[in-house]
Parts: sequence; structure tokens; C-alpha cells
Amino acid sequence: MGLETDIELQVGRAFDSFGNIVSYAVPNFFRNYIIDRPLMALMGVCGAVLFQFLVKMGLHYFRQGQAIKAARETRRKAQERIHRFVELTRDAKEEAIDAVKGSPEDLRKKLQDGELSAFDVVKASLSLSLNATLEFNCVTDVIADCLERAKRLDEERKETGVVGPLFGMPFSVKEMYEIEGEVVTLGLPTRCNSTPSSKNATLINVLLAQGAVPIVRTNIPQTLLTFECSNPVFGETDNPWKKGRSCGGSSGGESVLHLLKTVPFGLGTDIGGSVRIPAHFCGTCGLKPTSGRLSRRGIISSVNGQIHIKATAGPMAPTVDGLLLLMRSMCSDVLYHRDLSIPPLPFNEKMFNKKKLRIGVFSRRNHFFMKPTEGCLRAVDIAVDVLKKQNHEVVEVEMPDFEETILLFYAIMTADGTKTILHAMGDNPIDPRVAPLFKIAQVPSFIRALVKLMPENKITKIMSVTQEKTVEELWQLQAKLIEQTQKFLDIFESEKLDAILCVSSVVPACRQGHCSAVTPVVWPTFIYNALNCPAGIVPVTSVAHYDDEQLSKFYKVEDNIDEKMKASCVGSSNLPLTVQVVGARWRDELVLRVMKEIESGIVTAVDEGGKIPLAPSTSSTTASSKNKNTEAKKNE
Repeated sequence: MGLETDIELQVGRAFDSFGNIVSYAVPNFFRNYIIDRPLMALMGVCGAVLFQFLVKMGLHYFRQGQAIKAARETRRKAQERIHRFVELTRDAKEEAIDAVKGSPEDLRKKLQDGELSAFDVVKASLSLSLNATLEFNCVTDVIADCLERAKRLDEERKETGVVGPLFGMPFSVKEMYEIEGEVVTLGLPTRCNSTPSSKNATLINVLLAQGAVPIVRTNIPQTLLTFECSNPVFGETDNPWKKGRSCGGSSGGESVLHLLKTVPFGLGTDIGGSVRIPAHFCGTCGLKPTSGRLSRRGIISSVNGQIHIKATAGPMAPTVDGLLLLMRSMCSDVLYHRDLSIPPLPFNEKMFNKKKLRIGVFSRRNHFFMKPTEGCLRAVDIAVDVLKKQNHEVVEVEMPDFEETILLFYAIMTADGTKTILHAMGDNPIDPRVAPLFKIAQVPSFIRALVKLMPENKITKIMSVTQEKTVEELWQLQAKLIEQTQKFLDIFESEKLDAILCVSSVVPACRQGHCSAVTPVVWPTFIYNALNCPAGIVPVTSVAHYDDEQLSKFYKVEDNIDEKMKASCVGSSNLPLTVQVVGARWRDELVLRVMKEIESGIVTAVDEGGKIPLAPSTSSTTASSKNKNTEAKKNE
């Protein structure tokens, strides 16, 4: 007991001594260095802050340098595989090549009947795809076991006589889909050394179970939130139609392969037009289904947690038949047994039985947030003419106030103040093609507040809604979006419409490097993500020489976005133009039905002397152009 008391006394004295030192030293320090020498104190503080900044920046650039090394190594290995498989597929059979470039249903029938082997078809498709990437850089990597998988399918057929409904059908996959043993980079160098995926995305397993063979992964833009197609890992993908034009994004690599008919179909994704914009820019077909119709398991995103603007997987193909084949295969029990979060809605063939359809088209008199070019509007006129000739009823309907929907899209997508995407960027080098977006994302909130005092135009409207929101403000935005969605769906009900026909974009394919500066030009696609309605793209015609003339003479420039848009459109002659078909929720099959009606109504048989019209037959202005569904030739 005495020993414990003695220890307590010693500890108490030690604390008293320490207290005396602190009570003397701290005031003297403040008096000698803070009060008597303020400049020295300020310099010390500044030095400490500078030191911390330099250490932070040093670590940032060190980690960035390591990431760039990893990206170079990733691309080097991918390029080695690509060149190795180019050599392995040089002897692909002409018969198989012709079949791959032809009708997907004809290809499937030949595989089912045994006229072609799975190995020969996969080899031919791989040869076409890899030769395409050597010129246009659309493939990020080969799925290394594709030829072995095709061989096994042929062997199993010999042993059992059983084949799946997609036996031997090759397909391409957007880079963000998980594939067992592969790394999903999202175009971010810091992800290159990530742990490879331990399993496949659900949709890939669905197609594998039916005998299809994934052969290549396709290129994307960094972060996947722009409609360019460039990243620091795999570089930039070119549009085969014209040098210097974007192929679209974020599923840009897919659309290039489909334009060149190297695969019968592929898997993309869409959160703001990522399936439909590349299809429009390249003149191919793509469908954004109702979100929730297809599984998203195993699809990696750079903005996890954002669920109010609904992303979806989406089929892409050279033709509508490719989309139909893929949707029929995925909307089946093969999917519903693998992902219980998906409602069991099998592909509804009855929607193809209705003989006469009633289709709405928005009036040209409507106010547009950003007016489409005459070429894009003319594509809609052509599609209307085609549908009328097929005895479908086309009625003019008034466009709802899409400006509010557009601003709601921007407001909700930036509700976190862009913190999530900036965090995802981390120490990554920013690709020059997406740099303008990140400059906008980093504009301080007080400047955004000042923007509201400036004269109103598209730029100020968008800037004023893209600041960080409170939970209460976010819920208010969601309530407004629900209201806008109901107003849009009311049009289908009141007008008894099967679908609505509208423009795919304000412009044809933009110049590379312009997309991030003119994001409003794709408002016709992203509004349907906000409204969660199915929408599909089908090619119709191409830009005529007089479209350029009309643009320069009559298109009104209201702000910097309009100015850049006009500059991007100059020299667009012969670029493809498409139309967009929109349906009410869960009516994906009706959208495909209308797309098929348009496609079959357009005279596409170039080999038989047919030409795609550049204007409706009722117009006084006529011209002709090569079919944009034929094999593309790069315009130098």
C-alpha cells in the first residue's frame, strides 16, 4: 500500500513539472515567434503548407507514373495477343467470312444445319475484327480462349448431336463487362493492375449457355461518361466513314465492328445514349431496352450508387435482325434463372402480329432545347414516308417540355457535385478528349451561383443546375422527374400510340475532340434514359451536300455550344443519318418492330441496284448515296 502511494506521488510531481514547462514554454513561444516575429511565423506556416502540397503532388505524380507504366504494359500485352491472333486467323475460310458479313439468321441456320463449323465461323469473325482494329483501333483485346471454345463446341456436337440456339455465333463485348480472368480498366490506368474478374457478367453467361462465343472486347472512352471513344490505356477509336470523326461513345468500339460487319451482334451499355450515339455516328443499329429488362450483374461502372438515371445493358448489331436475335436469346428463362432481380418477361412475339401500327412523330414546329440540323430532321421525314407506304398510321404529336427533362438529367447526374467521378479519376492522367468535362466538373460552386445572374442560354442553364445538392433537393428533383415521365407516357395513352419517331441526335458524327464541349447535341438520347423508356436507332440515309449549305445559312447561333456544333458539322457529307424509335416502358418489342419496318422499307439492296433516298419521295429535292450498311471505306 505504501509503495503504491509513493508511485502516485512521483507521477503527480512529474505531471506538475510538465505542466510548469508547458505553461512557461507555450506563452513564450507565441510571444517570441507569433507576436514579436509575425513574418517569420507566417513564413513557417506557408512553408509547412507548401511542403505538404509538394509531398502530396509528388506522391500523385509518382502514382500516376506507375499507373501509366501499367497502362503501357497492358496495351503492349493486348497488342501482342492481337498480332498473334491475326497470324492464327490468316487462313480463315472465305465461305465463313461471307456468312459472318451476311444475315445473322442465315449465319445461325448454317451453323445449326452443320454447313459451317463453329471453329470456322469464329475464326472468320475474329480475323475480320482484328484486321478492323489494326486500322481503326476498335478492339482492346482478344478473348484468348475463343478459338478453343469453338473447337469444343464442334467436338460436343459430334459426340452428342446437340447444339444450343446460338451455337457457334461469335459476338463482341464492351470492355466494361466482366470476363473471367480479365481486368476491367474503364480506360483508367490505375485499374490496369486490378485483380482480374473471378466470373463472367451474367449476360455473357446467358449467351455462353446457348452456344455463343465471345471473341473480342471493344474500346470505350475514359470513365464512359462521354460520347468520344478515347482513353489513356488503349488510345482512340476512329470512325471508318471519315478520318477525324468520332465513332461515338461510350460503346464506340462496338459500333465500328458492326459497321464493318465483323460480328453479327455485340453487347453495349447505355446511361445517356452510349448504345444509340455510336449507332447514329456509324450508321448501325442499337437498342436501349427499358432499364431492368436485362441483367446488369458483372457490368462495372465509374459512378456506382447513382440509380435515378437508369443505366442498362443494350444489344448492338449491323442490322435490326441482329438485335432481334440477341433480345430473343436474352429475354428468356436462361436469363431469369441466373438473375432473380430481373422480371420474367419473355420476348413478346405477339407485338409482331399487329398488322397496322399507330406511330407518333413530333411536330417540326416544336421548340427544341437545341434544334437538330436539317439532315437529322430529314431522316425522320424519310422514315415517316416509309412507314406510311407500309400502311401504318403516322400522326403528328406535340413534343412535351423536354427542356425540364434535359435539365433534370444534368442536375441528377451531378447531384454529388461530381465527387464520385472525380474520386474515380484519382491519380489517373486525364485523356484530352474528356478534359473539358473535368474542367466543368471542377468549377467552384460560387461561380456556378454567379452564372444565374448572366443572360440565359444553354450554357448558363446547364451550369446553374450542376452543383452539389442536399438530400432534400435530390428528392425534389426525383419527384419532378416522376412527373415528367408520367406526362410523356400520357402521350402514348391519349394518342393510342404504339411508338414515337424522333431524331437520334442534333448532329451527325462530331469531329474528334468536339464531343465533350457540345454534350447538349445528344439530348434526344439521354432524355429517354431519364424517362426510362426503350429506344432504338436504325440507319435511314446520309448527309447531303445541301445540308452543309443550309446549316451555314440558316442555323441560328445563340451561344458557344451552337458555334462549336456548327464547326463540327462542316464537311459532314455522306456521314450516316439515323432515326430513333421510342416506346412506352416494357414495350421493347414494339420498338424493334417499328425499327424492322423502317429498315425493310428502305431500299438497301445496293447489289441489286437499289439506293438509299436522301429525301422522302414526296420531296422536290432528291439525291442518292451509297448504303451505309455496306462495308465502310475510310474517307481520307
